[in-house]
Amino acid sequence: MPPSTAESPPDRIPELEVVPPPAIPAEASPEPAPPVTLTEEIDRFGHVALSVANRSEGSARVALGVVLEREVAGGAFARAEDLGTFELAPSGGDGACADLLSGAELRERWGCMRGDQRGEGHRTCTPAAGGRYRFVATSCDGRSRTEGAAFAYP
Repeated sequence: MPPSTAESPPDRIPELEVVPPPAIPAEASPEPAPPVTLTEEIDRFGHVALSVANRSEGSARVALGVVLEREVAGGAFARAEDLGTFELAPSGGDGACADLLSGAELRERWGCMRGDQRGEGHRTCTPAAGGRYRFVATSCDGRSRTEGAAFAYP
């Protein structure tokens, strides 16, 4: 009885064609992930707590002003100019920066969703309009940005 085809050795093993991976143009190369993480907590009273931390092995130069962006038409986000800048240091001011060593973290709290309401001692606060928002931290040179998760408010 002749052997079945499954038991017979093949006469010839087909050669595989080697296909190189597609070239990625230099302008399309992805940006390296920023070494900075941004986390936010907003409680049921509208109090905001922000944390910007350096999770890299080296130091990171970050802008002390964290901005709040509001979702606009089409799902894009734009800076919510009316809600101010959330400064991570009391004497920060516009354009102020800090060098964060590896593992360093900056934390600050606000009485509500307005950058000018630092701390928890504010009893009155004009609430932000309802909608979807996200916080954004940037490097000092503005070349990299770390976007927080989008969230619904209130």
